[in-house]
Amino acid sequence: NDVHSIFRDHSGNIWIATSEGACLLTPVQRFVNSYTSTDGRLYSLPAKHVKAIYQDSASNIWVGAYDGPLCKINTDGKIMSYPLTDTLKYIPYKNIYSIFKKKNGNILASTLFGYMEFNVITNRYIRTFRTTKNMAYAWDIFEDKNGLIWLATNRSGLVIYDPVHNIKNEYLKTDYAVWKIFCDRDNIFWLGTNKGLIRVDFVNNSPKFVFYPFNSSNNHGLHGKNIFDIYEDKSGILWLATTEGGLNRFDKSKGTFEAYTTANGFTSDCICGILQDNEGLLWLSTQEGICVFDPLSKKVKYVFNKSDGFLSDMFSFCSRFKNQQGEMFFGNQSGLNSFYPDDLKKCVSNSKALNAQLNITSFKTLYKNYTNIITSDQTISLPFNENTLFIDFALMDFADPAQNQFSYKLEGLDTGWYYADNHHYTTFTDLSPGNYVFLLKARSANGPWSSKL
Repeated sequence: NDVHSIFRDHSGNIWIATSEGACLLTPVQRFVNSYTSTDGRLYSLPAKHVKAIYQDSASNIWVGAYDGPLCKINTDGKIMSYPLTDTLKYIPYKNIYSIFKKKNGNILASTLFGYMEFNVITNRYIRTFRTTKNMAYAWDIFEDKNGLIWLATNRSGLVIYDPVHNIKNEYLKTDYAVWKIFCDRDNIFWLGTNKGLIRVDFVNNSPKFVFYPFNSSNNHGLHGKNIFDIYEDKSGILWLATTEGGLNRFDKSKGTFEAYTTANGFTSDCICGILQDNEGLLWLSTQEGICVFDPLSKKVKYVFNKSDGFLSDMFSFCSRFKNQQGEMFFGNQSGLNSFYPDDLKKCVSNSKALNAQLNITSFKTLYKNYTNIITSDQTISLPFNENTLFIDFALMDFADPAQNQFSYKLEGLDTGWYYADNHHYTTFTDLSPGNYVFLLKARSANGPWSSKL
């Protein structure tokens, strides 16, 4: 508690010198709501790793997690948990993977080995269903217009169950793990699996499958085998979230795919969930934060992560929900976050110009260190054999150094700017004799780019 001095730097950060060391205070306006698990607290989730999300018409948020029962976050913030009672056929009621609202208002929750049906009026479970295989996890659940329950499982393939007549049929059970069930605006069903995309057509009330397998060797083929989320945008295009092939755009009329990866600015090629805002931008949860992708420019516009108020950078597969007011919910390994996209975008657009200093911190060749004599506008003549260059640089913004981003260009060699993400060094090898100019710019997190150095 012994404070010796307080200093505010050019970026607005507050540095506090104490007898125990230095503290950094970064003034940040938060627009992200958080729900997490804290033992023994009334306003706490029963488990951290959130997988399933749904908000009802009364604005209550229903949540399922990997190691917790179905729970409800009331509008006053109080959290109610609903474990399965012994009066019904037992299935493990924890590890809830998906939540779906039935036409009658009840909630379906898929879990290990089957699903549960929960009556929201009586707050009681009224039905359980167990798949035949003990290890057939039900990753997704859907009720079709005929009242049939569809289950996506990892070992029983696609399970379609008629709860009225207690009839169950299994499809694709020998070869496919089914992760996602999606019904588009034309009432066509699509399955995300471990081997690609499957379209489901019905002929004489029997499902017929059209397969779109993984084919990364074809520029218009599917990139990524495992599809954990499927989303239809306002124009009817399907977007596929894959674990290794980034984001895939699928044109249903042509049957062609287009993949977008880290080469387009994504922080990871493992895409977990997809939502679209009112502007048409796609908000993608990944294993390394949330990327906001512009389908028109085919580039990532923003990246958000823990430094912006999220509980974790590692998000759960297909754990997303958007309510009628436009509020987005994403589940991750530490809980649940919600926000309004316009608030986060407005925060970025209102960011002040970058005031932090941008420096070249090291300049070397294979034979000599020139760091001590380098300045931003200095010309250096090098012998012909010193044609491999090592350049380090830094942005003096300490609010969240890991999110500082850099872009550079070597005039005389590069035709365009190279986006280096948060890597603060570069190497040029075997340069031909000639004149070169090294240009550098930077930005902090989602802030504006600096002028060229």
